[in-house]
Amino acid sequence: MSTGKIFNTKRISRHEFEEYKKHVSEILRTNNVDFFIPYYYKDKQTFGDLDIIIPKPFGRENIIDIFRFNKTQYKQNSNIHSICYKDNQIDFITTKPNYYETTKYYYSWVDLSILLGRMYRKFNIKYGWDGLYFEYDTVINNHFRNIGTILLSLDFKQVLEFVGLDYEKFELGFETKNDIFDLVITSKYFIPKIYESVSQKSNRRSGIYDEIIEYSKDKEYQHNHTINFFLDKDYVYKTIGEYFTEVDILNKIKNIKEKEYIIQVNKDKFNGSIVMLLTGLKEKELFSFIQSFRIFVKENYEYLDFEKYVFETNADHIKRDINLYFDEYKKLKL
Repeated sequence: MSTGKIFNTKRISRHEFEEYKKHVSEILRTNNVDFFIPYYYKDKQTFGDLDIIIPKPFGRENIIDIFRFNKTQYKQNSNIHSICYKDNQIDFITTKPNYYETTKYYYSWVDLSILLGRMYRKFNIKYGWDGLYFEYDTVINNHFRNIGTILLSLDFKQVLEFVGLDYEKFELGFETKNDIFDLVITSKYFIPKIYESVSQKSNRRSGIYDEIIEYSKDKEYQHNHTINFFLDKDYVYKTIGEYFTEVDILNKIKNIKEKEYIIQVNKDKFNGSIVMLLTGLKEKELFSFIQSFRIFVKENYEYLDFEKYVFETNADHIKRDINLYFDEYKKLKL
């Protein structure tokens, strides 16, 4: 799950890939580069690119020094540096050193990571190369907004075992994609419906969702839960808290809910529509004024937290402050 095909290169056989991987690995070792090549299916016969995980600060300049290529042979997408080297594509996936181990696991047999990621979303948990995080979302002005993120674990063994999957089976590796499916459907939270809605959307991951739905049709799996299980947020929080005991998630969620309450109160006392009505400003000018007003409040009202100022101040008083500052703001703009 790196960048996909970027350069006009052909797929190569497994034998050619193993020789190419050996050659590139020797170059990196010669240059004292710490790297890891993710695991892939043992029955995979052709390859379109070579993924290599490397801890930062390794980056573009290091790649240029080692592989000597021209600009047309290099593309960067966030933390992924792709080059065309000896008619094949290499994707260097760079990561912070503290996420090196989690990145290794995430990109190995990446189909498993995609399926786990979707299952975890039902818990409001994000699973990615940087670990496992609980995300608290709320609706503000008819839009979902994340107002709190809690690290649950950087331990891949916990990532698997929370949803009831056997870490030792992962360690043995996978011959085929079906072996991944066989593992995933042993999860106590596996329900084909988890993947149904997203499989209908057009994206790179929909194919694997369709495949596991079809594969599971004639398979037995633990049907201890229905999709409604994930709608009972209090029970979901309790389930997370009982496993990730060191995180103290229930107390942290309580703190986030207090923040949520403040945000919900504040949105009716201070927002773009109110400021626009009072000042007549629009678009960029409106945004610029709001940012300036926030700074003004912090510097003149001894509020380090603007949200606290809005929460503790009467709505009419806030409007008076906006009008008073707008008079000064206009003079500054003259």
